[in-house]
Amino acid sequence: MIRFFTGTFLAVLCALASFAEEAPLVYEVPIEGEIGHTHVYIVRRALREATANGALGVVLVVNTPGGAVDAMVDVVDALEHYEGTTWAYVNDEALSAGAYIAGACDHIYFSPKGIMGAAAPILATGEDLSDTARLKLESFLNAKLRAIASGSRYRADVLRAMSDQKFVLQIDEHLLKPEGELLTLTAAEGMALYGEPPEPLLSAGVVASVNVFLDSALGQGAYELRPVVLLGVEHMAQFLQLLTPLLLGLGLLCLFIEFKTPGFGIFGVLGAVFLGLVFVGQYVAGLAGYESATVLFGGMAVLFISLFLVPGTIILELVGLGLSLGALLWMLSGLSLDALGPDSFWALTRGVGMLLTGVAIATTFGLLLGRTLPKGWVWDRLVLGTSGKPITVASPRPIIGSQGVVLTRLVPTGVVDLGGIHYEGRLEVGMAEKGSLVRVIRVESLTTIIVEVI
Repeated sequence: MIRFFTGTFLAVLCALASFAEEAPLVYEVPIEGEIGHTHVYIVRRALREATANGALGVVLVVNTPGGAVDAMVDVVDALEHYEGTTWAYVNDEALSAGAYIAGACDHIYFSPKGIMGAAAPILATGEDLSDTARLKLESFLNAKLRAIASGSRYRADVLRAMSDQKFVLQIDEHLLKPEGELLTLTAAEGMALYGEPPEPLLSAGVVASVNVFLDSALGQGAYELRPVVLLGVEHMAQFLQLLTPLLLGLGLLCLFIEFKTPGFGIFGVLGAVFLGLVFVGQYVAGLAGYESATVLFGGMAVLFISLFLVPGTIILELVGLGLSLGALLWMLSGLSLDALGPDSFWALTRGVGMLLTGVAIATTFGLLLGRTLPKGWVWDRLVLGTSGKPITVASPRPIIGSQGVVLTRLVPTGVVDLGGIHYEGRLEVGMAEKGSLVRVIRVESLTTIIVEVI
């Protein structure tokens, strides 16, 4: 019996020890393509998750020709405030803004074909900054990177040589960058040793993959590498960022056509949509985790536009209604587009059931109120208070072509007066203010007519 309890106790201790010695977690974050606001949100999300899960550190896999300076500064700030270890793996380019991001990490590794440098800031149009703006920006960035790279002998000077044409980088008798050029390092050049005692110029090693240098730093199999998977809105943000010039051009073209035509029509709506997508493409990645609420808000916005700004536009009404109902179904089912699994069908079924139940309740009470309110004092005050007379089934059938006056605003439905008798009037497209003259073009029932503005 004693032997049994002793064995059980030792087994429990072993289990607890193995749990306590769980392999440390390392996050892998892709930094690919042109640097923009999307990368800021991706890096911030990865750092938050790494901190919340007690990760040992984060690896940035950098392959970028550069990008927006403000986005790069935000990424560097996020890395500066992260308390874990940061590695940069240059695979295969870390140019311009990418060089600063890699330089802000604790350790830099290169792939065999990796290059890093050419970090002089320029305008989004590709033109050089003015001398004053360039000097201010370079001074700020170099000071920030000096503070981050204080533990490295050469890194601050190397990064300055990558961005400042006038700076001369010379170590002992070795002239690495003369005046008038920008420094760009290959993998081998970044590993070259200088000084006494010898120290690598910039790189901690040249390796074939992330796992190789993590194996050497942490031990083979002694860590868990967890890739940061881009969420749906982050993929959408990257796609919209690629389309930004096209969307901007189409938006401005549609607005130009709208200004050249009377009234407000479909070109105005399209111009606003295209320009809105440009804005969304810059910041939508920050809505990761709130996708369904964003779609619901967008659907309601489209419904508002279709009902009050461009009334009678059936396509917009259908799009707004579809987005709103789809977002409600999304929220009720609790589905995640990035984690679909065997239980997704049942979650979707549950959401459909809840949505249909809500629609059934609304329809039932709507029918009941429709039978009682039109005959009551409340309905007269809320709906027909401006018309003076209620609509009655005993009204004579209107004559097509007869003219009347709008008593309540048609958006696109309201009350129309035809010879002292009130009808429910509806426009096929557009809207009409109170007092507008209209003509009957079709009769749907004894109380409902289709009109057009004269």
